[in-house]
Amino acid sequence: HISQGEIAKILERESIHLRPFFERLKARIRGEPGVHLDETGWKLLQDGDTSYAWVMSGAHSKESVFLVGESRGKGNTEKLLGENFDGFVVSDDYGAYRKLKKHQLCWAHLLRKFRDLARSGEISDSQRASCKADYATLCVLYDDLKHHRHKERYGKFAERLAVLSMIKLGDPKKLVRIKTTLAKNIPNYLTCLSDPSIPLTNNQ
Repeated sequence: HISQGEIAKILERESIHLRPFFERLKARIRGEPGVHLDETGWKLLQDGDTSYAWVMSGAHSKESVFLVGESRGKGNTEKLLGENFDGFVVSDDYGAYRKLKKHQLCWAHLLRKFRDLARSGEISDSQRASCKADYATLCVLYDDLKHHRHKERYGKFAERLAVLSMIKLGDPKKLVRIKTTLAKNIPNYLTCLSDPSIPLTNNQ
């Protein structure tokens, strides 16, 4: 039998032992031209509380580092990236990532939001039909972007996203929120046009 206090001591001792490797791993990932960032809820055994786990992965390697048991605040982004990171970051549109310099928003997240509404059973038939049409438009746009990543097409892609983000009479409230956020973030969905090495999604 091992007490909780002994487990805590073992974890603390091992964390000290592994810290130099952890810092070297962070430095290697920060040395890449781009990284992926994400966060998710992390349930605690005590009192049913929830904290958060964060991950930073190299955009071109298979290396990752994690922060576990943290808050959801933007300070964790700074802990992972450091002060002088000058590469691009791929992430979802969570507010903690809003002030990143070179930010590529994840198209998979955007597509999934439109897809889920197109399949929703919580809206009327006419609203669902409209959501399906918007989702189809977004899919065509994304496919075009994947196969024609040219800087000179930035204006056209931005215009198409702006048209898609226009709120129509009868749009469900959730879609209104999604479109409002999309309209604000159009430049960050098209950062990928500046460099062909920038991933379009945060799936990695």
